[in-house]
Amino acid sequence: MGKKYIIFDLDGTLINSIERNRDKIVKIIGEVDEKKINTAKYILSTTSWMPLLKQLEIIFDHNQNIDFQNLKNRIYENLQTQALGEVKFFPWTIEKLKELSNNYKLFITTANSTRFAKEELKKVGIENLFEEIIWSENVLKWKEHIDLFKEKSLDENFCRHAIYVGDGQRDREIAMSQNITFIHIGNEQIDIYEIPDISEIDEILEEIKKL
Repeated sequence: MGKKYIIFDLDGTLINSIERNRDKIVKIIGEVDEKKINTAKYILSTTSWMPLLKQLEIIFDHNQNIDFQNLKNRIYENLQTQALGEVKFFPWTIEKLKELSNNYKLFITTANSTRFAKEELKKVGIENLFEEIIWSENVLKWKEHIDLFKEKSLDENFCRHAIYVGDGQRDREIAMSQNITFIHIGNEQIDIYEIPDISEIDEILEEIKKL
């Protein structure tokens, strides 16, 4: 079965930024209400697939006295400003993405805002390697992202021809729900295809080609 597309999660898969971003978000939430710090840590760690706006609403119990849209924008602006010079891709990730783009069409699905995600990629000059970058601020990171990638590819058999690479349970669930071959970034030893980072993806791709 020929594979033509690779879908990548961003944070935790390509960029080592989850804890960095989470700490900064918690800090800003604490400035609004320090009693919400522990709640924020829990919600942010257990709902990483969820749009930030929805996470904030849960953390603050839908408090109508809080302008959630403004708070969300403030957080993204802070992350964008603080991220300058801090983007940390996993080892050999940039080089490997460039190699993969010669043989596959690449896509990104992320819980970040599109602007933030594209800026992260632009800083290292690889934003143009990707056919599409879809975020979950307006479109939930689930089947809807896959549908948009399928539409972009003009391939009715997109899911059969795709590989999904991610580090979280949500990524695994999305791939399984769409019958997309999943490669897990991590060391949980529960997936058929599992590697510590994408610099080691070549051997896995060769195995998949034989299917």
